[in-house]
Amino acid sequence: MTAPKTTDERQAAHPRDVRGYDTETLRADFLIERIFVPGEITLTYSHYDRMIVGGAMPAAAALTLAPFAPTGTPFFLARRELGVINLGGAGRVTVDGRRSICPISTLSMSGSARRTSPSPARMPPTPPSST
Repeated sequence: MTAPKTTDERQAAHPRDVRGYDTETLRADFLIERIFVPGEITLTYSHYDRMIVGGAMPAAAALTLAPFAPTGTPFFLARRELGVINLGGAGRVTVDGRRSICPISTLSMSGSARRTSPSPARMPPTPPSST
């Protein structure tokens, strides 16, 4: 399933201009308030180092991280890397057909991965320790 995707693009601001911003303008230009939405991938593209901040919250099915127009690349991880931090329960990330399970952990992918899909997962029970 290709995820419904919310995208936002932020332009860079000159440091001299930012000095004069009031709180409302600072929040509008720099605060990312909407990151985790059930069943969606949300992405904010910043022109500071071409960084993308996003959240994926799979609900009932896997989400697919599709190409993102502002990057101008054929797949999302072309010429970039991705770090995943699982803040919720058990989850699974499938990268080019290989599955990685990450319950409350991190995962890093290189720029050669063409297809990335976070999904909900049920973790098997942890076997009792033999010590």
